[in-house]
Amino acid sequence: MRTITKQVELYKFDELSEQAKENAVYELSQGNSYLIEEDINCYLSECLNLDYSNLEYSLSYSQGDGVCFILNALKVEHIENSPYFKGYKKSHLKYFCENFPNIVTFTRVNFHYSHENTYSVEFNEFNFIEYFTNNHRVTLFTEKLHDLVNDFADYYKDLQMSIYDKAVGFADYYSSYEYINEFCEINGYEFTIDGKLN
Repeated sequence: MRTITKQVELYKFDELSEQAKENAVYELSQGNSYLIEEDINCYLSECLNLDYSNLEYSLSYSQGDGVCFILNALKVEHIENSPYFKGYKKSHLKYFCENFPNIVTFTRVNFHYSHENTYSVEFNEFNFIEYFTNNHRVTLFTEKLHDLVNDFADYYKDLQMSIYDKAVGFADYYSSYEYINEFCEINGYEFTIDGKLN
């Protein structure tokens, strides 16, 4: 038996060729999904102050990509400056938000993708009418709430699409040369000439 020692030249990330850097980025960015999800959650809860659940997303650069979730609650400050709600009195918006869980129903209609059309938004008229005894008021206010829910559905789609844009930005950052180089420097990572992690 004979033992040989093979010498391999190792490189820092910023010393690699462009093709090798791309190989290294691909290898290292595969484990970054948890960072992207943390950033999406942080953006939703801390920046937008949303109460939500069932967050799902797909960032695979293919058909059906997007972000979807259910809103559990809504605050007036979320919608009062939105162009979708410009024609409503603040008292209507306040009532809508205070009773949001009883007025709006989210139904999953797409089980294959995770995008802005994954959930339908519907007016839960049965729940709403149960709270009123004055039929005249119920009829008038039901029409107004139908309009509010329809406008909310458009607002909700746009909201999810804007968060998808943010998520793409997070994903792009975690696969950028800047982030990968800094990550490699911190962890002391080195690569073979073709960009494989040693």
